[in-house]
Amino acid sequence: MRETPTAMTKPLPGMLFLFLLACNSAKRSDRGLDSGIGDQAISGSMPDSEAAIFEPAWWRLSAALRVVAGQLAAGGSELEVAVLDRDGIGICTEFFLVESTNTEPTSPDPAILVWWSIERGEGSGECAAYVDLSVLPRRFFLGVGELHPELVAVAGRLEEIPASGTTTLNGAYARLDSGVDDVWVYGFAGDEAAWDGRSGPAMVAPLADGTWTLAGYYGFPLP
Repeated sequence: MRETPTAMTKPLPGMLFLFLLACNSAKRSDRGLDSGIGDQAISGSMPDSEAAIFEPAWWRLSAALRVVAGQLAAGGSELEVAVLDRDGIGICTEFFLVESTNTEPTSPDPAILVWWSIERGEGSGECAAYVDLSVLPRRFFLGVGELHPELVAVAGRLEEIPASGTTTLNGAYARLDSGVDDVWVYGFAGDEAAWDGRSGPAMVAPLADGTWTLAGYYGFPLP
């Protein structure tokens, strides 16, 4: 079921946080790169024969990002794009390798601990029959930082949230257009221990080495 987008707000000084349609149909069965970001990326998605009648309207970004010596590494990192219709029903999921990365020297706000520029590679092609994902940004920014109160409020709707709650998780941030200053808080972030509820959240940079999973909650409108 589709939720009403949260209005523009400025909950932290000096930074614009925009909340989009809450597409909460994701159901991740695994975290990490061994089996992709999630074998069950979309719950309630329909067979190919039915998916063609649904109009793609939103895309939700998730990622498994490998941190080595405190720096984001392209090798071993992966992006996941779930395409949804106007009601938040999953149509397809496509995976992208990360072609190049750079750890930015400064973040756009003190609430964001680390800020990375990322250039995606070509997609795996699963969504080609339904939507042209080449319209998505080739280069964009992702970050990990404080868990915004808006995310705490909706955390119970995601099955992957640890039984202990959100206390071990960080927030996931994105800037999709390098020509504008808008930064979006759109999901949850953590390494394996954080997602298992054993330790976290990260409080300082650099992040601990390992795979950091960014689980998207809010969807972005397709261009």
